[in-house]
Amino acid sequence: MGEVGDDDALGVMAEYSQGGKRLHMCYSFNLLTDKADPSYLHETLTEMEARIGDGWPCWALGNHDVTRLATRWQAEGQLDKLRLYMVFLLTQRGSVCLYQGEELGLPEAQLTFEQLVDPAGITSGRPIKVVMAAAPRIHGADARHAGFSSAAPWLPVPEAMQVLRLISRMMMLTRCSMLTVVFSLPPHPVCAGKRRCALPPGAR
Repeated sequence: MGEVGDDDALGVMAEYSQGGKRLHMCYSFNLLTDKADPSYLHETLTEMEARIGDGWPCWALGNHDVTRLATRWQAEGQLDKLRLYMVFLLTQRGSVCLYQGEELGLPEAQLTFEQLVDPAGITSGRPIKVVMAAAPRIHGADARHAGFSSAAPWLPVPEAMQVLRLISRMMMLTRCSMLTVVFSLPPHPVCAGKRRCALPPGAR
């Protein structure tokens, strides 16, 4: 899998994953921005569909380089929004990178200077982003510190919201060998899609 950073990231994703010559799949930062409006999402997905050919995209809504999804897309503490974003991610054609902590709906951790432990963060007065990425175990939403540790961890763990059950159900639906996704933008602030799944003979 290749991570693509380019002015034409979608084009490079398509070029490098087509024909089985270079990479199995690529992902870009196109969905790792602050933009979550239907028009932007529609434009991104339809452009990829138009250019990908026999290539294979990989989609991500979060990683250690950007603010956590719940905070970045203004969904802190809003379980319905968090579920919607996961459904959006898990119904795209291609593979998915699920950033650990998204299954708990974790927002960005906020630290005071007194809470900083990493030397670089203390020197600069702010935590290094990769350190902020430390995330709880996947199934620890109801545990102390979300199951990350029995002791106080380096990073405070915000209140978790359980999104894992929905993600598990959605991943079962994505086990199709062939998939066509059609996107439309109705005369409403909604990005609508139709997911067609064709299973191979004898599959259930």
